[in-house]
Amino acid sequence: MSPQQNKAKAFAHLDEGKLGWFHIKTVLIAGAGFFSDAYDIFVISQALPMIYQVYFGPQYISGKFPADFSAPGEAQIVKTPQNVKVDFANNYPNGVHMDAWLKACTNWGNLIGQISFGIAGDSHGRKAVYGFELMVIIICTIGSVLTGTTFYGANILHILSFWRFFLVSELEETTQFVGDAEIAARDVELALQGKAVIGNNNALKKNKVNKVSDFKTYFSQWKNMKILIGTAYTWFALDVAWYGLALNQSTVLNLINFNGPQKVSINVTDKNGVTTLQKVMPPVDIQDIFYQTAVGNIIIACAGTVPGYWFTVFLIEKLGRKPIQYMGFAVITICLIILAATWDTISHNQTAFMAVFTIAQFFFQFGPNTTTFVIPGEVFPTRFKATCHGISAAAGCWSILATNTVTVLSTFAVIMATGGLATALLPETRGKTLEELSGEDEE
Repeated sequence: MSPQQNKAKAFAHLDEGKLGWFHIKTVLIAGAGFFSDAYDIFVISQALPMIYQVYFGPQYISGKFPADFSAPGEAQIVKTPQNVKVDFANNYPNGVHMDAWLKACTNWGNLIGQISFGIAGDSHGRKAVYGFELMVIIICTIGSVLTGTTFYGANILHILSFWRFFLVSELEETTQFVGDAEIAARDVELALQGKAVIGNNNALKKNKVNKVSDFKTYFSQWKNMKILIGTAYTWFALDVAWYGLALNQSTVLNLINFNGPQKVSINVTDKNGVTTLQKVMPPVDIQDIFYQTAVGNIIIACAGTVPGYWFTVFLIEKLGRKPIQYMGFAVITICLIILAATWDTISHNQTAFMAVFTIAQFFFQFGPNTTTFVIPGEVFPTRFKATCHGISAAAGCWSILATNTVTVLSTFAVIMATGGLATALLPETRGKTLEELSGEDEE
């Protein structure tokens, strides 16, 4: 039997193998990685206000509420001068810059980590790099927890930024990387029986084919390069709108009345005796504010995000990746156009806003937010798979860094539309083996 036939036979075991503990374990491990990554990224918006409250104390100014102001359960604050709470970012010295730095360091860490660990995954194997990443995450998480101002000149936000920068993570070793077909066939049999982990480190060391010259040669061909451009740009286009909306989640929570008490206009007197009219937050229990924000985020997630993901799970193999991605980009573009064109009206209509926003959230998940990380894991040769997946994901991080300048919903809509057009560069992967998609069965 020729080496090519041996290789095809080895991979056939994977393609035709029945669902077993090996597959379940792989899903759980990969899921844990995605969970820790997503939690680290998105929890910061909920955690930072708590950190500001604990370490910097409530910031108060002297003011008086108007006589016609009323708040359920807080009637006593209506008629008397109050020390009114204001937010950290806009009132603490350099608060805006420290707040932005803490959020940005996470994005920079993800950007650098996705590319560097992607390359390392191809060079040293997914399993080894995955284990190293987990150790980094554990150490940096403990470092974040122990962050404090125990020595002179230390600022907790600067120290926390340092630890969060290194909180980055990616996948497990695969048989397809192993160049020896006989070893691959043996490992597949053992792995599917639950007796071994796929991957042979000795074979891996002998077959480090991820060379710069090989990478350049492969992607010098337009048929290969267009796929990398397609995966990177669609991820970028998605994240412009996805993170652009996420960064303005407080606006959404305000519109559905789940972002704590509404700010009110009062006459504020500063330390120099100058009185001005400002919008501030009335003094209420801080725990109530955090609770309302958490409930609001759960409502948004349950309304569109979670159902959208499960629709993808059940339909992605039936409909295919590209149709779902096309549909997602198209529907989100339409939703953003509606929001941009009718904002002055729809922002005052809670039902209409939630309907459009929920549809958009649903099709983010039943669309490009799922397919943009599925397709890069399927279309590239195994020797470049982690590198190309890292490049594609890092392209999304660039959009995160750029979103603070993209403030108009109509701009988001245009970029999402271009993401739909870029989907044409990608092949459909439904029903095909990884070897067929990457061309490795021809090598």
